[in-house]
Amino acid sequence: MRVRKQSALLSYAFALAFIFPLAFLTGCGDGDGGGGSPTSIYTVNGATGSDATGNGITVSYKTITKALSMAHLGDNVTVAPGTYDNMLGETFPIVIPSGVKLIGDEANRGNGPSKTFIFGGGGARGGTFFGATIYPNDNATIAGFIVTNTDAGSATFPMGIVIDVGNITIKNNRIVGALSEGIYFIGGGSNSVVSGNFIDNNQGVGIAFVQGAGPGTKVENNVITNNQYGVEYDGPATSGDLGGGSTGSVGGNVLANNAIGDLVTSGVMTISARNNYWNHVPPDTLTDIINAGGGATIDTTGALLAP
Repeated sequence: MRVRKQSALLSYAFALAFIFPLAFLTGCGDGDGGGGSPTSIYTVNGATGSDATGNGITVSYKTITKALSMAHLGDNVTVAPGTYDNMLGETFPIVIPSGVKLIGDEANRGNGPSKTFIFGGGGARGGTFFGATIYPNDNATIAGFIVTNTDAGSATFPMGIVIDVGNITIKNNRIVGALSEGIYFIGGGSNSVVSGNFIDNNQGVGIAFVQGAGPGTKVENNVITNNQYGVEYDGPATSGDLGGGSTGSVGGNVLANNAIGDLVTSGVMTISARNNYWNHVPPDTLTDIINAGGGATIDTTGALLAP
């Protein structure tokens, strides 16, 4: 079992204010989560919308929860800056239907002059062991938000995004300050894209792939810092692409300054981690990479020094 960081809970105000440089990330996205024309576009505005009288088109809904309850495969839900939490009327976890794109301020990763902030948590996967701020169904997209889960009362492990299905796109967000994992892949969580995110100051793992989850998932151009662990691949046998692997990841991830390890593996697996940024070049085996049991083959060709 991992030893978790004994740090004070990140406050609501801290999560709103946390800012990192953006200079070494590229590809902020196309503004609609990418790929084709949606069937319908529903809008959400926490300040001016109404769940009672809005229709999400001529009059915005007030909550993301309401808009997603109306959305179907192929729809976009676009969210205006604001704080979307229990006080506003959100129900957690926020469940994204299959094939729906949830889009905020993608150009600023939710961290523009006015924040686009989803704050809260609830039990996911049919219980209260796994907690989540956002719990997507297959083929969903999450782009352009600050996501934080400090709701210690909602679940045993309060996490940012929990994924147990396939083909999820998580791009250009800030996933910060969760009391457990930032992004958590388990079971059927696979064939996804995690790109262009800041994943920092989560008290567990920045991105965790457990119980063999993660095959076919591309991880590129993320800043993964100041978590307990950066990225974890936990067996049984699996594979991962942090750069240069079969999914076509370009690398470009910053894997640095995580408390115990920046990349930790457990089990027999092959991890491609080319062209990433580390605390040391070549990455060392004490803090940069922890290959528990020595069962993993890890390729760090093209390692660069983290800025």
